Amino acid sequence: MPGSTEEKLSVSAPRRAGTVASAHRPHAGGPTPTRAVSAAAAAARQWASLETLRAQALSTVASALETARAELIAIAAAETRVARPQLERELTRTTLHLSLHANQILSGGRVDGPVGTQQEHQPTAEGPVLVFASDEVPFAFGVAGAHTASAWAAGCPVVAVAHPSHPRLSRRTAQVVARALETAGAPEGAFALVENRAQGREMLRHPAFRAAAFTGSTVETKALARVAAEGLGPRVVHGELGSVDATVVTPAEAETRVWEVAENFSASLSRGVGRYSADPSLVCVPARHRIVYEIAWRVRTLPPARGLDAATAQGFLGEATELARRTGALRLLWSPDVTPLAPRLLVLHGAKLTSSLSRMAREAFGPLGLVVLYERWEDVKEMVPDLPDLTTGLYAQPCRSR
Repeated sequence: MPGSTEEKLSVSAPRRAGTVASAHRPHAGGPTPTRAVSAAAAAARQWASLETLRAQALSTVASALETARAELIAIAAAETRVARPQLERELTRTTLHLSLHANQILSGGRVDGPVGTQQEHQPTAEGPVLVFASDEVPFAFGVAGAHTASAWAAGCPVVAVAHPSHPRLSRRTAQVVARALETAGAPEGAFALVENRAQGREMLRHPAFRAAAFTGSTVETKALARVAAEGLGPRVVHGELGSVDATVVTPAEAETRVWEVAENFSASLSRGVGRYSADPSLVCVPARHRIVYEIAWRVRTLPPARGLDAATAQGFLGEATELARRTGALRLLWSPDVTPLAPRLLVLHGAKLTSSLSRMAREAFGPLGLVVLYERWEDVKEMVPDLPDLTTGLYAQPCRSR
Protein backbone atom coordinates (compact mmCIF):
# COMPACT_ATOMS: atom_id res chain seq x y z
CA MET A 1 0.00 0.00 0.00
CA PRO A 2 1.77 3.16 -1.18
CA GLY A 3 2.87 5.55 1.50
CA SER A 4 2.04 3.36 4.50
CA THR A 5 4.35 0.36 4.48
CA GLU A 6 5.70 1.24 7.93
CA GLU A 7 2.36 1.64 9.71
CA LYS A 8 1.96 -0.54 12.79
CA LEU A 9 -1.47 -2.05 13.27
CA SER A 10 -3.08 -1.08 16.54
CA VAL A 11 -4.79 -3.82 18.54
CA SER A 12 -6.75 -1.43 20.72
CA ALA A 13 -10.54 -1.51 20.92
CA PRO A 14 -12.25 -0.53 17.63
CA ARG A 15 -13.44 3.05 17.31
CA ARG A 16 -16.98 4.06 16.47
CA ALA A 17 -17.98 4.31 12.85
CA GLY A 18 -18.43 8.05 13.11
CA THR A 19 -14.73 8.54 13.84
CA VAL A 20 -13.54 6.60 10.81
CA ALA A 21 -13.10 7.86 7.27
CA SER A 22 -15.29 6.13 4.69
CA ALA A 23 -13.81 2.62 4.81
CA HIS A 24 -15.95 1.13 2.05
CA ARG A 25 -14.98 3.90 -0.34
CA PRO A 26 -11.51 2.87 -1.62
CA HIS A 27 -9.27 5.65 -2.90
CA ALA A 28 -5.66 5.73 -4.05
CA GLY A 29 -3.86 3.38 -1.70
CA GLY A 30 -7.06 2.50 0.23
CA PRO A 31 -7.72 3.09 3.93
CA THR A 32 -4.99 2.40 6.46
CA PRO A 33 -5.17 -1.06 8.05
CA THR A 34 -6.07 0.41 11.45
CA ARG A 35 -8.99 2.35 9.98
CA ALA A 36 -10.16 -0.62 7.94
CA VAL A 37 -10.22 -2.84 11.03
CA SER A 38 -11.95 -0.23 13.18
CA ALA A 39 -14.63 0.47 10.60
CA ALA A 40 -15.29 -3.24 9.99
CA ALA A 41 -15.59 -3.94 13.72
CA ALA A 42 -17.91 -0.97 14.21
CA ALA A 43 -20.17 -2.09 11.33
CA ALA A 44 -20.35 -5.78 12.31
CA ARG A 45 -23.46 -5.77 14.49
CA GLN A 46 -25.46 -3.45 12.23
CA TRP A 47 -24.45 -5.34 9.06
CA ALA A 48 -25.47 -8.67 10.61
CA SER A 49 -28.91 -7.36 11.56
CA LEU A 50 -29.84 -5.84 8.19
CA GLU A 51 -30.87 -8.94 6.26
CA THR A 52 -32.97 -7.26 3.57
CA LEU A 53 -30.35 -4.58 3.05
CA ARG A 54 -27.60 -7.22 2.79
CA ALA A 55 -29.56 -9.05 0.11
CA GLN A 56 -30.08 -5.80 -1.78
CA ALA A 57 -26.40 -4.93 -1.40
CA LEU A 58 -25.26 -8.28 -2.81
CA SER A 59 -27.61 -7.89 -5.78
CA THR A 60 -26.39 -4.34 -6.39
CA VAL A 61 -22.75 -5.45 -6.31
CA ALA A 62 -23.51 -8.25 -8.78
CA SER A 63 -25.18 -5.77 -11.17
CA ALA A 64 -22.33 -3.29 -10.83
CA LEU A 65 -19.72 -5.92 -11.64
CA GLU A 66 -21.75 -6.99 -14.66
CA THR A 67 -21.97 -3.40 -15.86
CA ALA A 68 -18.20 -3.02 -15.52
CA ARG A 69 -17.52 -6.41 -17.17
CA ALA A 70 -15.68 -5.17 -20.26
CA GLU A 71 -13.37 -2.90 -18.28
CA LEU A 72 -12.62 -5.50 -15.59
CA ILE A 73 -11.94 -8.27 -18.12
CA ALA A 74 -9.55 -6.02 -20.02
CA ILE A 75 -7.59 -5.18 -16.86
CA ALA A 76 -7.51 -8.83 -15.75
CA ALA A 77 -6.31 -10.07 -19.14
CA ALA A 78 -3.46 -7.56 -19.12
CA GLU A 79 -2.35 -8.30 -15.56
CA THR A 80 -2.92 -12.02 -15.03
CA ARG A 81 -2.25 -13.65 -18.42
CA VAL A 82 -5.34 -15.79 -17.86
CA ALA A 83 -7.23 -16.44 -21.11
CA ARG A 84 -10.20 -14.17 -21.71
CA PRO A 85 -12.76 -17.01 -22.01
CA GLN A 86 -11.74 -18.24 -18.56
CA LEU A 87 -11.94 -14.72 -17.13
CA GLU A 88 -15.41 -14.31 -18.61
CA ARG A 89 -16.55 -17.55 -16.98
CA GLU A 90 -15.01 -16.53 -13.67
CA LEU A 91 -16.75 -13.16 -13.62
CA THR A 92 -20.07 -14.79 -14.51
CA ARG A 93 -19.59 -17.25 -11.66
CA THR A 94 -18.85 -14.34 -9.32
CA THR A 95 -21.99 -12.39 -10.17
CA LEU A 96 -24.15 -15.52 -10.01
CA HIS A 97 -22.67 -16.39 -6.63
CA LEU A 98 -23.56 -12.96 -5.25
CA SER A 99 -27.09 -13.18 -6.67
CA LEU A 100 -27.57 -16.68 -5.28
CA HIS A 101 -26.64 -15.58 -1.78
CA ALA A 102 -28.96 -12.59 -2.05
CA ASN A 103 -31.86 -14.88 -2.94
CA GLN A 104 -31.00 -17.27 -0.11
CA ILE A 105 -31.09 -14.45 2.43
CA LEU A 106 -34.53 -13.31 1.27
CA SER A 107 -35.94 -16.83 1.11
CA GLY A 108 -34.68 -17.79 4.57
CA GLY A 109 -32.31 -20.40 3.21
CA ARG A 110 -29.10 -21.44 4.88
CA VAL A 111 -26.02 -19.38 4.10
CA ASP A 112 -22.63 -20.57 5.28
CA GLY A 113 -19.77 -18.11 5.33
CA PRO A 114 -16.15 -18.23 6.44
CA VAL A 115 -17.44 -17.54 9.95
CA GLY A 116 -21.01 -17.63 11.23
CA THR A 117 -24.17 -19.09 9.74
CA GLN A 118 -27.38 -17.38 8.79
CA GLN A 119 -30.42 -19.63 8.86
CA GLU A 120 -34.14 -18.89 9.04
CA HIS A 121 -33.40 -15.15 9.21
CA GLN A 122 -31.46 -15.53 12.47
CA PRO A 123 -28.03 -14.02 11.84
CA THR A 124 -25.24 -15.52 13.90
CA ALA A 125 -22.28 -13.78 12.29
CA GLU A 126 -19.31 -13.35 14.56
CA GLY A 127 -17.49 -10.33 13.20
CA PRO A 128 -15.27 -9.14 10.35
CA VAL A 129 -13.52 -11.54 7.98
CA LEU A 130 -10.20 -11.07 6.18
CA VAL A 131 -10.35 -12.27 2.57
CA PHE A 132 -7.03 -12.70 0.77
CA ALA A 133 -7.41 -12.44 -3.00
CA SER A 134 -6.17 -15.37 -5.07
CA ASP A 135 -3.43 -15.17 -7.68
CA GLU A 136 -4.63 -17.84 -10.10
CA VAL A 137 -8.41 -17.24 -9.80
CA PRO A 138 -8.64 -13.42 -9.89
CA PHE A 139 -12.43 -13.07 -10.06
CA ALA A 140 -13.94 -16.21 -8.53
CA PHE A 141 -11.70 -15.92 -5.47
CA GLY A 142 -10.65 -12.29 -5.79
CA VAL A 143 -11.61 -9.32 -3.64
CA ALA A 144 -15.30 -9.74 -4.53
CA GLY A 145 -15.34 -13.50 -5.11
CA ALA A 146 -16.91 -16.45 -3.35
CA HIS A 147 -15.29 -15.88 0.04
CA THR A 148 -16.42 -12.26 0.15
CA ALA A 149 -19.95 -13.13 -0.99
CA SER A 150 -20.42 -15.87 1.60
CA ALA A 151 -19.03 -13.69 4.40
CA TRP A 152 -21.40 -10.83 3.49
CA ALA A 153 -24.35 -13.20 3.26
CA ALA A 154 -23.61 -14.55 6.73
CA GLY A 155 -23.52 -10.97 8.06
CA CYS A 156 -19.75 -10.50 8.28
CA PRO A 157 -18.03 -7.29 7.12
CA VAL A 158 -15.08 -7.99 4.81
CA VAL A 159 -11.62 -6.51 4.62
CA ALA A 160 -10.16 -7.76 1.34
CA VAL A 161 -6.41 -7.99 0.81
CA ALA A 162 -5.27 -7.48 -2.77
CA HIS A 163 -2.92 -9.91 -4.49
CA PRO A 164 0.34 -8.35 -5.76
CA SER A 165 0.04 -10.11 -9.13
CA HIS A 166 -3.03 -8.08 -10.12
CA PRO A 167 -3.13 -4.84 -8.08
CA ARG A 168 -4.98 -2.78 -10.71
CA LEU A 169 -7.73 -5.38 -11.00
CA SER A 170 -8.09 -5.60 -7.22
CA ARG A 171 -8.24 -1.82 -6.88
CA ARG A 172 -10.73 -1.28 -9.69
CA THR A 173 -12.95 -4.14 -8.53
CA ALA A 174 -12.94 -2.67 -5.03
CA GLN A 175 -13.96 0.72 -6.39
CA VAL A 176 -16.90 -0.82 -8.25
CA VAL A 177 -17.92 -2.78 -5.14
CA ALA A 178 -17.62 0.21 -2.81
CA ARG A 179 -19.77 2.41 -5.04
CA ALA A 180 -22.41 -0.32 -5.28
CA LEU A 181 -22.48 -0.80 -1.49
CA GLU A 182 -22.84 2.93 -0.98
CA THR A 183 -25.73 3.01 -3.46
CA ALA A 184 -27.43 0.14 -1.62
CA GLY A 185 -27.09 1.96 1.72
CA ALA A 186 -24.62 -0.45 3.32
CA PRO A 187 -22.94 0.82 6.49
CA GLU A 188 -19.40 2.11 6.35
CA GLY A 189 -17.05 -0.73 7.17
CA ALA A 190 -19.00 -3.43 5.35
CA PHE A 191 -16.10 -3.57 2.90
CA ALA A 192 -12.56 -2.24 2.59
CA LEU A 193 -9.51 -3.02 0.50
CA VAL A 194 -5.95 -3.22 1.81
CA GLU A 195 -3.34 -3.35 -0.93
CA ASN A 196 -0.25 -4.38 1.05
CA ARG A 197 -0.11 -8.17 1.49
CA ALA A 198 2.26 -8.09 4.47
CA GLN A 199 0.01 -5.64 6.29
CA GLY A 200 -2.95 -7.85 5.49
CA ARG A 201 -1.26 -10.80 7.19
CA GLU A 202 -0.49 -8.69 10.25
CA MET A 203 -4.16 -7.67 10.47
CA LEU A 204 -5.01 -11.29 11.21
CA ARG A 205 -3.48 -10.81 14.68
CA HIS A 206 -6.14 -8.22 15.53
CA PRO A 207 -8.79 -9.50 17.97
CA ALA A 208 -11.59 -8.07 15.80
CA PHE A 209 -10.99 -10.82 13.20
CA ARG A 210 -12.28 -14.29 13.97
CA ALA A 211 -11.63 -15.71 10.50
CA ALA A 212 -9.74 -15.38 7.23
CA ALA A 213 -10.24 -17.07 3.86
CA PHE A 214 -7.91 -17.80 0.97
CA THR A 215 -7.82 -20.03 -2.11
CA GLY A 216 -4.45 -20.85 -3.63
CA SER A 217 -0.95 -21.53 -2.38
CA THR A 218 -0.58 -24.08 0.41
CA VAL A 219 2.56 -22.26 1.56
CA GLU A 220 0.75 -18.94 1.96
CA THR A 221 -2.24 -20.52 3.69
CA LYS A 222 0.00 -22.22 6.23
CA ALA A 223 1.72 -18.89 6.83
CA LEU A 224 -1.67 -17.29 7.49
CA ALA A 225 -2.57 -20.08 9.89
CA ARG A 226 0.64 -19.52 11.84
CA VAL A 227 -0.08 -15.79 12.14
CA ALA A 228 -3.65 -16.53 13.23
CA ALA A 229 -2.39 -18.88 15.93
CA GLU A 230 -0.23 -16.07 17.32
CA GLY A 231 -3.14 -13.62 17.52
CA LEU A 232 -5.41 -12.75 20.42
CA GLY A 233 -8.35 -15.09 20.86
CA PRO A 234 -9.59 -18.05 18.78
CA ARG A 235 -9.76 -17.70 15.00
CA VAL A 236 -9.84 -19.91 11.95
CA VAL A 237 -8.27 -19.76 8.49
CA HIS A 238 -10.40 -21.29 5.73
CA GLY A 239 -8.13 -22.41 2.90
CA GLU A 240 -8.75 -24.15 -0.39
CA LEU A 241 -5.32 -25.53 -1.22
CA GLY A 242 -3.44 -27.35 -3.94
CA SER A 243 -2.38 -30.98 -3.78
CA VAL A 244 -0.77 -33.71 -5.82
CA ASP A 245 -3.23 -35.04 -8.39
CA ALA A 246 -2.60 -38.77 -8.28
CA THR A 247 -3.99 -41.39 -10.67
CA VAL A 248 -3.30 -45.14 -10.60
CA VAL A 249 -3.60 -47.30 -13.72
CA THR A 250 -3.93 -51.07 -13.31
CA PRO A 251 -1.99 -53.37 -15.67
CA ALA A 252 -5.21 -54.42 -17.43
CA GLU A 253 -6.30 -50.81 -18.03
CA ALA A 254 -2.85 -49.90 -19.30
CA GLU A 255 -3.45 -52.43 -22.09
CA THR A 256 -7.02 -51.51 -23.00
CA ARG A 257 -7.24 -47.75 -22.30
CA VAL A 258 -3.78 -46.51 -23.13
CA TRP A 259 -4.95 -43.62 -25.33
CA GLU A 260 -7.64 -42.56 -22.88
CA VAL A 261 -5.18 -42.46 -20.00
CA ALA A 262 -2.63 -40.48 -22.00
CA GLU A 263 -5.25 -38.01 -23.20
CA ASN A 264 -6.79 -37.43 -19.78
CA PHE A 265 -3.44 -37.08 -18.06
CA SER A 266 -2.18 -34.50 -20.54
CA ALA A 267 -5.44 -32.56 -20.27
CA SER A 268 -5.17 -32.49 -16.48
CA LEU A 269 -1.54 -31.47 -16.67
CA SER A 270 -2.15 -28.52 -18.98
CA ARG A 271 -5.50 -27.22 -17.72
CA GLY A 272 -5.11 -23.52 -17.11
CA VAL A 273 -1.33 -23.80 -17.67
CA GLY A 274 -1.22 -25.83 -14.47
CA ARG A 275 -2.80 -23.01 -12.45
CA TYR A 276 -5.34 -25.35 -10.85
CA SER A 277 -2.71 -27.70 -9.43
CA ALA A 278 0.22 -26.30 -7.49
CA ASP A 279 2.00 -29.65 -7.32
CA PRO A 280 2.96 -32.28 -9.90
CA SER A 281 0.24 -34.21 -11.67
CA LEU A 282 1.15 -37.81 -10.90
CA VAL A 283 0.23 -41.07 -12.63
CA CYS A 284 1.29 -44.57 -11.53
CA VAL A 285 1.68 -47.02 -14.43
CA PRO A 286 3.27 -50.46 -14.97
CA ALA A 287 7.02 -50.39 -15.58
CA ARG A 288 8.33 -51.24 -19.08
CA HIS A 289 4.97 -50.57 -20.68
CA ARG A 290 4.30 -48.56 -23.83
CA ILE A 291 1.83 -46.36 -21.96
CA VAL A 292 4.80 -44.28 -20.77
CA TYR A 293 5.67 -43.37 -24.35
CA GLU A 294 2.05 -42.70 -25.25
CA ILE A 295 1.80 -40.27 -22.33
CA ALA A 296 5.06 -38.60 -23.35
CA TRP A 297 3.93 -38.28 -26.96
CA ARG A 298 0.61 -36.74 -25.96
CA VAL A 299 2.21 -34.29 -23.51
CA ARG A 300 4.79 -33.33 -26.14
CA THR A 301 2.02 -32.25 -28.51
CA LEU A 302 0.62 -29.80 -25.96
CA PRO A 303 1.15 -26.20 -27.03
CA PRO A 304 3.32 -24.05 -24.75
CA ALA A 305 1.60 -21.22 -22.95
CA ARG A 306 2.42 -18.19 -20.86
CA GLY A 307 2.64 -18.56 -17.10
CA LEU A 308 0.53 -16.52 -14.72
CA ASP A 309 3.34 -13.98 -14.42
CA ALA A 310 7.11 -13.86 -14.85
CA ALA A 311 7.84 -14.57 -11.17
CA THR A 312 5.50 -17.57 -11.11
CA ALA A 313 7.03 -18.97 -14.30
CA GLN A 314 10.57 -18.68 -12.90
CA GLY A 315 9.42 -20.24 -9.64
CA PHE A 316 7.87 -23.13 -11.56
CA LEU A 317 11.09 -23.86 -13.44
CA GLY A 318 13.13 -23.69 -10.24
CA GLU A 319 10.87 -26.08 -8.33
CA ALA A 320 10.60 -28.49 -11.27
CA THR A 321 14.39 -28.53 -11.65
CA GLU A 322 14.88 -29.12 -7.93
CA LEU A 323 12.30 -31.93 -7.90
CA ALA A 324 14.15 -33.67 -10.73
CA ARG A 325 17.51 -33.23 -9.01
CA ARG A 326 16.44 -34.37 -5.55
CA THR A 327 14.48 -37.42 -6.70
CA GLY A 328 16.83 -38.61 -9.41
CA ALA A 329 13.90 -38.65 -11.84
CA LEU A 330 14.51 -38.98 -15.57
CA ARG A 331 13.68 -35.80 -17.51
CA LEU A 332 11.58 -37.35 -20.23
CA LEU A 333 10.35 -34.00 -21.58
CA TRP A 334 12.21 -30.87 -20.56
CA SER A 335 12.84 -27.32 -21.70
CA PRO A 336 14.94 -24.67 -19.92
CA ASP A 337 12.79 -21.90 -21.37
CA VAL A 338 9.93 -20.38 -19.37
CA THR A 339 8.56 -18.02 -22.03
CA PRO A 340 6.39 -19.58 -23.25
CA LEU A 341 5.84 -22.19 -20.56
CA ALA A 342 6.31 -25.70 -21.98
CA PRO A 343 5.11 -28.84 -20.12
CA ARG A 344 7.72 -30.85 -18.19
CA LEU A 345 7.49 -34.60 -17.68
CA LEU A 346 9.55 -36.64 -15.23
CA VAL A 347 9.73 -40.43 -14.80
CA LEU A 348 10.50 -41.96 -11.40
CA HIS A 349 10.63 -45.57 -10.25
CA GLY A 350 8.22 -46.33 -7.43
CA ALA A 351 11.02 -47.59 -5.21
CA LYS A 352 12.31 -44.00 -4.99
CA LEU A 353 8.92 -42.43 -4.40
CA THR A 354 8.85 -42.58 -0.60
CA SER A 355 12.08 -40.60 -0.25
CA SER A 356 10.69 -37.99 -2.68
CA LEU A 357 7.37 -37.29 -0.97
CA SER A 358 8.60 -34.33 1.07
CA ARG A 359 9.92 -32.66 -2.06
CA MET A 360 6.64 -33.25 -3.88
CA ALA A 361 4.88 -31.22 -1.21
CA ARG A 362 6.64 -28.10 -2.55
CA GLU A 363 4.62 -25.98 -4.94
CA ALA A 364 5.26 -25.53 -8.65
CA PHE A 365 2.54 -23.56 -10.41
CA GLY A 366 2.70 -24.89 -13.95
CA PRO A 367 2.38 -27.95 -16.22
CA LEU A 368 4.59 -30.45 -14.36
CA GLY A 369 3.90 -34.18 -14.65
CA LEU A 370 5.43 -37.14 -12.83
CA VAL A 371 5.10 -40.72 -14.15
CA VAL A 372 5.74 -43.27 -11.40
CA LEU A 373 6.60 -46.81 -12.49
CA TYR A 374 5.63 -49.85 -10.43
CA GLU A 375 6.84 -53.44 -10.83
CA ARG A 376 4.06 -55.24 -8.98
CA TRP A 377 0.50 -54.32 -8.07
CA GLU A 378 1.41 -54.93 -4.43
CA ASP A 379 3.90 -52.05 -4.71
CA VAL A 380 1.05 -49.68 -5.53
CA LYS A 381 -0.82 -50.63 -2.37
CA GLU A 382 2.24 -49.57 -0.38
CA MET A 383 2.77 -46.30 -2.28
CA VAL A 384 -0.73 -44.83 -2.40
CA PRO A 385 -1.33 -44.28 1.35
CA ASP A 386 1.80 -42.10 1.54
CA LEU A 387 0.91 -39.79 -1.34
CA PRO A 388 0.36 -36.13 -0.27
CA ASP A 389 -2.94 -35.82 -2.14
CA LEU A 390 -6.59 -35.23 -1.35
CA THR A 391 -7.97 -37.91 -3.66
CA THR A 392 -6.53 -40.64 -5.85
CA GLY A 393 -8.09 -41.67 -9.15
CA LEU A 394 -8.10 -45.28 -10.32
CA TYR A 395 -8.39 -46.78 -13.79
CA ALA A 396 -9.75 -50.28 -13.21
CA GLN A 397 -12.35 -52.72 -14.52
CA PRO A 398 -15.58 -52.96 -12.49
CA CYS A 399 -15.92 -56.04 -10.34
CA ARG A 400 -18.21 -58.67 -11.81
CA SER A 401 -20.41 -60.79 -9.56
CA ARG A 402 -20.07 -64.52 -10.08
